[in-house]
Amino acid sequence: MHPAQANQDGTYTYLFIMDPLIKGADYGIESLTKKMYGAKQGTEYLKLFGGALAGNDVSYKVTQTKD
Repeated sequence: MHPAQANQDGTYTYLFIMDPLIKGADYGIESLTKKMYGAKQGTEYLKLFGGALAGNDVSYKVTQTKD
């Protein structure tokens, strides 16, 4: 998923949706990035990601419905 347009302040809101939920799995962006790209390249990508953030993270815990 990606934003359809910028927020009023010019920033963009992104969502990271982890589906399906696997109990006990590690869904942390840091560990996922390093698993995908290796420790060295993953660390570089995380620096780019961190430098691009405009504010603090907001997390929501949600439950999928049957509908």
